[in-house]
Amino acid sequence: ERCGSPGVRRTGSDPGLDNSASYTEQATPVVLASGAVVSDSDDTDLTGATVFLCDDFQPGDVLSINGATSGTVGAISFSYDDSIGLLPLTGTATVADYQALLQQVAFSSTSDAPGTTREVEWTVNDGTLNSDVAYTELTITPVNDPPSGFNSTVSTPEDTAYTLHAGVFYFNDP
Repeated sequence: ERCGSPGVRRTGSDPGLDNSASYTEQATPVVLASGAVVSDSDDTDLTGATVFLCDDFQPGDVLSINGATSGTVGAISFSYDDSIGLLPLTGTATVADYQALLQQVAFSSTSDAPGTTREVEWTVNDGTLNSDVAYTELTITPVNDPPSGFNSTVSTPEDTAYTLHAGVFYFNDP
């Protein structure tokens, strides 16, 4: 951590020490860092923060705060960009206000094939400097979804053989 720069600390006493979280496919959102500690040795206010799903971001991934992907809490506004996996928080507010909001950031996914991991980057800004990046390693437990299909009616002339195939029933195994 740079001298005087803001910082995010989620576990232990070292700034930027990684933490981990677990999520099960299609489950309710899981809070990523309820124990996050945000500090700035020379400022009482921050002007922004970002929570970013790194290279392993997938369509269907969602970062939210209390179930919302956008909104304003006190002086802090946030709006999740689902095209790149970025949750920016903006507005001048106390370090404590930012800490309280960052402790509520949650992950979920609407994907039927979300993969097994995500790396989440956290930074804060005091109007002058960005903090060093802190990370959350997210483990995702996939769920074997049952196959599905639809009833189908097939017509064929009398006394004519017809071979049924899976496509007739629109089978799908998500």
